[in-house]
Amino acid sequence: MVRWIVIGILIALCLVRYIYVVRTQIQVNIGDQVAVTGVIWNGKIRLENRSFIILDKLVDLSDGDEVTLVGRVSSQVIDKIGQNIFLEEAQIENNYTPIFYKLRVYLEKRITKYLPGDLGGLASGILLGGNRLLDYNTKRDFTRDGLSHIIAASGYNVVMVSGWLAYFGRKIKHQKLMILSGLLGTILYMLLAGLTASIIRAGIMSILSFTALIYGRKSDAIWSLLITAVIMILWNPWYIADIGFQLSVAATLGVLVSSGSEINILLMVQLFTIPLILHHFGQLSLVAPIANLLVVWTVPFIMQLTALGLIFVPVLYLAWPFLTYMLFVASQLSRWPYASLTVGQMSWSWVAIWYLVLAIVYNRYYAKRQIAPNDR
Repeated sequence: MVRWIVIGILIALCLVRYIYVVRTQIQVNIGDQVAVTGVIWNGKIRLENRSFIILDKLVDLSDGDEVTLVGRVSSQVIDKIGQNIFLEEAQIENNYTPIFYKLRVYLEKRITKYLPGDLGGLASGILLGGNRLLDYNTKRDFTRDGLSHIIAASGYNVVMVSGWLAYFGRKIKHQKLMILSGLLGTILYMLLAGLTASIIRAGIMSILSFTALIYGRKSDAIWSLLITAVIMILWNPWYIADIGFQLSVAATLGVLVSSGSEINILLMVQLFTIPLILHHFGQLSLVAPIANLLVVWTVPFIMQLTALGLIFVPVLYLAWPFLTYMLFVASQLSRWPYASLTVGQMSWSWVAIWYLVLAIVYNRYYAKRQIAPNDR
């Protein structure tokens, strides 16, 4: 009971913070002239409120350029707040520091030099995150198959990188070095992959876990997720409206409440993310469970071989069969007549009902079955 009261208080704090920020924004109406300033990354202008503007490919701009767009509001935005449209103060958001941005570009060029085309683009996307090096048709295939999360830097990447460095620290039998290595790996990868919502979420959770080890304790993963989400929202309330943040939290929660079975994990992730996907995009990938089951197992191999290949190039070629296999599966499944269906957008009320039902089912049946063996 106490746990639920605490959860309710934390959620209330986040909502109060969000409502306060929304009400203090500059309100604009249809027909008003506005100016928006941002920084180019991945072909889009990144804005302070976690949104972006897609640019025409003919525009001669490159990543890192600062631009200002001036125009009139002619239609309502997709994710408006109530009946109003809000304009953030002209602030610049750049998820990359100059040094790490240059390092990232260098690593991408090194990968694509030896793995050309979509092979290099996919390897780079899996290791560093991002799909900008992939062909348009390949991006479409991954979207239709429900595989876009594979080429987006996420919690899995953070865990892998911090785990690698922690492993070396553990090998020399020095616990403090293991913990410090894990923390360092987490922070460095966050800066290299870009401080997106999913990366920040995973990074904070990883840091909380390593901090708990310093004090000789094990962290509660679900509580770590909740605390992380609260910290992020209190710091930047716009994360509530960030699709990447919503999907990252939902998918992570799905993993945490599932059992160790790979099929079970995939099923729970799908159940926890479907309502958000339907709300934002109104599309449902019918082949997503099959696609994920067929290719997810290759991700750790690709990621590790690509990382090692940056140091010793011949190793990079060992990732070639896995990359080819993943591209083949994505291409073939996307051709199925009903691979992706447009079913219409789900309202927030139905999203809430969906998660309420999941919570009731989990609390009444699933959680008890997981706890039972430990109580014997």
